[in-house]
Amino acid sequence: MRNLKNYCFILTLFVLNLGSSEIGLAQIFKRYCPTPLRCPPATHCPPVIGRVPAPSAEDQFADPEQFLVDPNSTVPQADPNLSVPQSDANLFAANPQAGELGGLGQSGYIAGNQFVSGARIRGTSFSGVIFDPMNDGYLPLRPELGKDGVGFTIPIAGGDRRVKLSDQFSPFPENRIFYTYHHFGNPALDSVGNDVDVNRNTFGIERAFHNGNASIEIRIPVVSGVGKNQDVLGEEGIGQRSSQLGNIAFSSKFLMFRDEFKSFTLGLGGLLPTAPNGSVSADTQKIFEIHNQSISLLPYYAINLNPDDRTWLTFFSQADFILNGDRVSSFIDDDGFSTLDPFTSEKYNQQHLLAFDLSLGRWIYRNPTATFFRGFAPFFELHYTTTLNDTDEVIAGSPFESDGDRLLNVANRLDILDTSVGFRAQFGSELFLTASFVAPLRTGDDKSFDSEFNLNLSRYYGIGN
Repeated sequence: MRNLKNYCFILTLFVLNLGSSEIGLAQIFKRYCPTPLRCPPATHCPPVIGRVPAPSAEDQFADPEQFLVDPNSTVPQADPNLSVPQSDANLFAANPQAGELGGLGQSGYIAGNQFVSGARIRGTSFSGVIFDPMNDGYLPLRPELGKDGVGFTIPIAGGDRRVKLSDQFSPFPENRIFYTYHHFGNPALDSVGNDVDVNRNTFGIERAFHNGNASIEIRIPVVSGVGKNQDVLGEEGIGQRSSQLGNIAFSSKFLMFRDEFKSFTLGLGGLLPTAPNGSVSADTQKIFEIHNQSISLLPYYAINLNPDDRTWLTFFSQADFILNGDRVSSFIDDDGFSTLDPFTSEKYNQQHLLAFDLSLGRWIYRNPTATFFRGFAPFFELHYTTTLNDTDEVIAGSPFESDGDRLLNVANRLDILDTSVGFRAQFGSELFLTASFVAPLRTGDDKSFDSEFNLNLSRYYGIGN
């Protein structure tokens, strides 16, 4: 019931956000654009039928009156028999997505890196058997996971709980459907110390509106990684893995400004706790359960530069604020025995994050008239993610103060730096394939995985209304 209330709350916020955004943008557009248009300011405004800007030497516009069949008419119409040359700048202004359609997604793109999972569990349950009082303590089974060790990955969403909206991101609103595959090498540990690969399959849709200057998007991940039910008495070498629905993300995107060489985009997203809860046990005796309840708020902005019609430099920054915590219920009493009902129940609050992404790419081949293969662009990226506050720490199993089980970020602070190299290719008029390889540039706790490969296939459908 609590999860249902959370879903209703965030859905209400999302609807209010869209509604207020529509109203707010309409008022902004009204200030800058002539009636009856409701379009973005300056270069975003498509020309009113029958009217053209004042002539200039650069644009070589003809007399505006020649466009009017009847100059005295209150509803002017263009003469179809007349044509006037326009500069590239004015053609671009007439179509906010010039370079996006008929060159779809060619003006800016970020392939991204998307794995941040700092929370782990460590304590007496994982360095020994806590249910055998005859041993006067604990058998040292796995000290590397125990109270002074690295712990193991929290078993929610396959160990993949957070999201970066820069993953497969364009700064321009689109109509598209897409599929993304991520393979992460050894980003997680299960409860018996096995390294676990994580594979994520994401299905998404983006819908543009406001004449193609805003959009809404939803991403639905299916994750294969750390199993949601972990057994600390399992055998080493036998992985405890499963596939499950991940946390669903949604976002809205607003193109605030764009001309031939630069653009500025604002956006707001959220992450819903749709993945199943995680639990840890010793054979049939439950140690604790973690309830997936956290909701994230993800504001971001993006700046895109186009020195020419083939090159892009895109900068993206996103914050990740946790609005609530996850309830952690422990089933071990003060004497180390399991209980049927939770012995303790606490809230674990994940850390807030700040991320920066930079992408540089260039189309080295483009042929818009080709039947099949129309473009190829290599790119290079840098990705940085840092924590904004200290880790929370709660009881997760054994309640002993000195050496009990705890859920926390073992490193406390994270400063993750990765790099990506890849390519983007266009097939036909509206199909794009993007592939990249990601490598960490730091070691230790700041190395979130050994390697990453991601692949995206997007099908575009034109400008939104």
